Amino acid sequence: MVSASDAFGSSCDAKLPTTDEFITDPGRVSCPVLDTKSIDFSKAVWGRKTETTLVRRAKDGESLGQSFEGGKETFEYVTEEGDAIFVHSPTDQYVPPAKNGERLKFDALEKNGYKIVSGDAENVQVKSPPAQLLVGVVTGRVCIKNAWGPEDNAENDQFLSAGATLKRGADGKVTGIAKEGFEKWGIDADQTPEDQENGVDPIFTC
Repeated sequence: MVSASDAFGSSCDAKLPTTDEFITDPGRVSCPVLDTKSIDFSKAVWGRKTETTLVRRAKDGESLGQSFEGGKETFEYVTEEGDAIFVHSPTDQYVPPAKNGERLKFDALEKNGYKIVSGDAENVQVKSPPAQLLVGVVTGRVCIKNAWGPEDNAENDQFLSAGATLKRGADGKVTGIAKEGFEKWGIDADQTPEDQENGVDPIFTC
């Protein structure tokens, strides 16, 4: 497995497909909405986070958000009791979607492909499941509508800036990884193109 900094710059040279819709981000920038069902992942590479991630059990009513150099990635999300909060830094905390499309719950981490390495009933360290990655394909400010949940709420939309990577999980859900956040990811250099075409998951040792 190679680090994100050693990976090639882009997995796809084609312009990303968008819908006719535009959504305004937290900085009041009008962003085109990606047509995630039409994005070509045939040139994607496999990868996963190279380190474990701290996940804590949410209390009801916590306010979360993600901010990077390119701007805020999300509107404020107010947690429900038992949500799984992924903690990367004070300005990068979020509750990802579960396989069913709803926000992920702390007690459903393993059912959703995360491996618990250590921890207790309130805080754990997890390894993330592998995903297909289109590295650095985002060239401008865009929006993934309903990235974090099925409802048409602003808090479920994800906004990405130039240099971001698109990620598709085993469930087919497409979300984004900010350029800064991608430094925590690694690429599986040993997987063959045939494996990718056949949808064979790579074996990770990290």
